[in-house]
Amino acid sequence: MKISISPTNHHKSNSGSSRFFKSAVLCALAYAFGLSSSRDFANNNSLVMQHNDRMLASNNHRGMDNSGRRTSVVSEQPWSAKARAKTPRKAKSHSLKANANKQSSEPASSSNTIPSALNLIPNDQLKLLDYFSDSWLLNKKNFLKVPLSQIGIVEDACLAAIGKRQIHDHSKMFVDWTDFMVMHLSKWWNELNILGDGDSTMFDHTTGTIFGGYLKKILGRNRQPANKSPLHPTIAMIAFAPYRSSKGNRAEVLTAHALASTVASLYQVGFGRVIVTCNGISDVTRVHEAFRLVHLYATATDGVVDDINSIFNSVQIPTQIGNTELAAVRITNTTWFKTKWVKHNMPLAAVIGMQLALGGKFEYDKETRYWLGTKHDASYWKYVYLTEPDTLLHTKESMWKPIQEGLDQGLSFFPHRLQPLPHELNLPPSADDDPSNNKKKKHISKKYESKFIPNNVPPFSNVTNLDESRHCCDDGPEWPGRSEEFGIQQRPCGGHWWWGCGYQQASSSNKPVLDQTKEEVLENHKRLIPYPMMTISKGTGIVFAPTEMGRRCLPSRDPCKRSDS
Repeated sequence: MKISISPTNHHKSNSGSSRFFKSAVLCALAYAFGLSSSRDFANNNSLVMQHNDRMLASNNHRGMDNSGRRTSVVSEQPWSAKARAKTPRKAKSHSLKANANKQSSEPASSSNTIPSALNLIPNDQLKLLDYFSDSWLLNKKNFLKVPLSQIGIVEDACLAAIGKRQIHDHSKMFVDWTDFMVMHLSKWWNELNILGDGDSTMFDHTTGTIFGGYLKKILGRNRQPANKSPLHPTIAMIAFAPYRSSKGNRAEVLTAHALASTVASLYQVGFGRVIVTCNGISDVTRVHEAFRLVHLYATATDGVVDDINSIFNSVQIPTQIGNTELAAVRITNTTWFKTKWVKHNMPLAAVIGMQLALGGKFEYDKETRYWLGTKHDASYWKYVYLTEPDTLLHTKESMWKPIQEGLDQGLSFFPHRLQPLPHELNLPPSADDDPSNNKKKKHISKKYESKFIPNNVPPFSNVTNLDESRHCCDDGPEWPGRSEEFGIQQRPCGGHWWWGCGYQQASSSNKPVLDQTKEEVLENHKRLIPYPMMTISKGTGIVFAPTEMGRRCLPSRDPCKRSDS
């Protein structure tokens, strides 16, 4: 007998849908308005009523999100190819609803013994949203306990793993951000409007120079260590959604480069398998284009890629790069990703499929193989990583073994989510730039002449490069750019994120950034003044400062002070 994994089954608690709906509303609104927890928000009942419709409109990803992703399409004609996952038998899996309810009531265990190499922030120094990065790394036991009943909207896949009702003791973050952090990029290029009417020079610079340079750096000359990483028994899941644009093939090119860079960042860490969960036939095509791009850079002579268009024309589908397997899993069962609040919740579908695969709950062995591959027995896979298709993972090789040991002790790790900032350093060079000139000119298009921070005004001109010898030490639970002086809201400037207020104000002044006075620049970007500007030597070179929520780290040559000292 097969069970129906329907929205009403696995999103309805024993006490009725209204209670869970209220919980989901509170949590989503807490996320939308930047409060520290749903408990803080619960006291504002009038605000719940006032913004209920707004939350549903902004958080359920109908149509497109701010970065141009297609997030609400439901496949009307299921595709019966290999990548299709089927509903499991009730006899083997009992009820996903029952399992989810049982799991959510059982705290995930963790040992009191924390590996000495792990320098972790005490949980009482972290807000719920500090943990949020849409990414996490869990051991198999903790992953199987992620409650499906709590994944109502896309962001819930991360919040449910953290413990959105009560943060789990095993949910951890690092004092030294460089030990485990991610850079989420879509808001960066959305600010520059490169998918819209933005100048094509910036688009070409983003895909060719920034992403292309990163792919060459990571994949060129077999950058993956010869020996398998301690984290090789990890399956990484990328919950996929492509971008859309009316400007030629920009969406396809950007999707391929962003996803390929995300895959490359996981390859660099040595994860054993990367699967991209997707829905439509065109989605599978986009994923395969990204895989071809990864293969193209990995096999290019001296890292030089001549014909980038070959990724769109080739029929080859790479299935492995180095020690890392690659696979696309197409999910057409709408009950896996359609909820009461979201029509296209791919993180939920990814968690459902992997829980069934690792738990041995699929009806047919071949369906398990779509998820776990065929090179290793199912018992080989000990850890699960979840992320987005535009989110690059950064960690130090010296931390791979301690992270593995922490996972084996029952800990769960959540990376700091870096917020990249449009900065003059990342603009393309001008066509008339003289290579012999030490002060290189930048190409400043009228389309984005107000959409960057100038590199001639301190402190924004003081950019630290985080190489392997540097650390970035967490500066505590405060969000200095969202203090009472500025307002704690996430979007205080006409819908713009708090870190983007300066771009909006500069644009409103109708005065190009390079014509603005120092005082005007500082006033526009006053929320960012408390944050040191940084880049990552093994990253894309894009400038960042805070986390998306506003937490801060301070670069240092010395190791970060231990939290337990």
